[in-house]
Amino acid sequence: MKKSFLSSRIMWAVLTLFTGMVVSCSDDEGGEGSVPTSLQAPEIVQSEETLNSPITLAFSWMAVDDAVEYSYRLTKSDDQQLIAEGTTGELSVEIVYSNKVDLLYDTQYTFTVQAVAGNVQSEVSTATVTTSEPAIVLTLENLTYRSALMKCQPSNNDMLYQFAQIPIEKYTAYDSDQAFIEGYDYGYYKAYAQSISGFEWYQVMEALSKKGSQEYETHILSPETDYLFYAYGVEFDHYSVVDPVHVITPLIKVPFTTPAWEATSDCTFEVEILDQEVIEADGETVTTTVVSPTVKVTPSDENVRYYVAILEQSRLADYGNDVLNLAFNMILADEQDNGGSSDWSKSELLKSGTQTMTGLELKYAVLPGEASMVLVFGLSDDGLITTEIERVDFQAITQNTTGTVERKVCQLRTLQAPKSTPENNVDRVW
Repeated sequence: MKKSFLSSRIMWAVLTLFTGMVVSCSDDEGGEGSVPTSLQAPEIVQSEETLNSPITLAFSWMAVDDAVEYSYRLTKSDDQQLIAEGTTGELSVEIVYSNKVDLLYDTQYTFTVQAVAGNVQSEVSTATVTTSEPAIVLTLENLTYRSALMKCQPSNNDMLYQFAQIPIEKYTAYDSDQAFIEGYDYGYYKAYAQSISGFEWYQVMEALSKKGSQEYETHILSPETDYLFYAYGVEFDHYSVVDPVHVITPLIKVPFTTPAWEATSDCTFEVEILDQEVIEADGETVTTTVVSPTVKVTPSDENVRYYVAILEQSRLADYGNDVLNLAFNMILADEQDNGGSSDWSKSELLKSGTQTMTGLELKYAVLPGEASMVLVFGLSDDGLITTEIERVDFQAITQNTTGTVERKVCQLRTLQAPKSTPENNVDRVW
């Protein structure tokens, strides 16, 4: 009995100690530092643009009980492009424009924030903010694979300003907007001034600055390429050669991407090489032995106006062996030879209906013995290729069957690369 009573007391003591430990551990888990099972969504109390140069957006929210930190994201509202994201232990965040945080004028952004504690996250709270209009409103219209209408409307019609479009990598090569303006834009005018002589670069820049509402239609874009349309206000100090140009507005930017080229007409072409003739082409300055083929073109649609070119196949290498790229550049080169006009509505270079024509009539010829080709494609009145390109290869002859060569006075077209310095300073592609 005594042994049993002693054993019972010992068992009671052990159970009491164990129970106390369990209670103690339970109390520790419910005390300070415990992880909550849920969190309230933060209440956003501020969502605004606080500065427009550089663009600065400010957001703040009320504290959430038991939250350790807050996770936030800023995206463009229209396409959900991510602009900035992060976490903070504070109750506010300020997002400032930089080359890595590309905030744009007159654009709506969506801000989201949620409370976080360990693996527990609250529901997301959302707010939107729209940035202010810039000192120069830029709009882009009628965008195609090679062209766009660019419009500028300054708030002050007396302000001088610059605007242009460039491949976007020329901008992203610089660390800041001001570095881009001083490096690329000033550099452009310094090179320009050297080419004409007699003027300082800032004098050329002032002469080519704009005032008031402006619009310009570019035709030198490439398909599926990222560009930047930009503008900024300037003043010129005529008494300083050290600091002659003052940038008086932020750099206003509109990034854009050209669409892929697509045929807009299902017209096809039957192309036949009927004959070839070796001639002595007597040009203005030189006489050259060339081959003028006779070509017959039959379109499936008599109403489609089309362009015909006759070239050596070796010319493709200059354009990445891409016949479409070659065609784009042929049209651009012809436009530049025509004073930069992209109006093809009355061009004698375009044909319609079934036609039989010689290379001399087209002002195209190839060298004897060369692997050559005929290219035919539809072209709109504004210089857009509308059909798939029909290509027919042929081998140029080396001599006529008669053994004689006739000398003919003619002015042949030579495919030159588009000018690396366009006539208008808005076109800064190269």
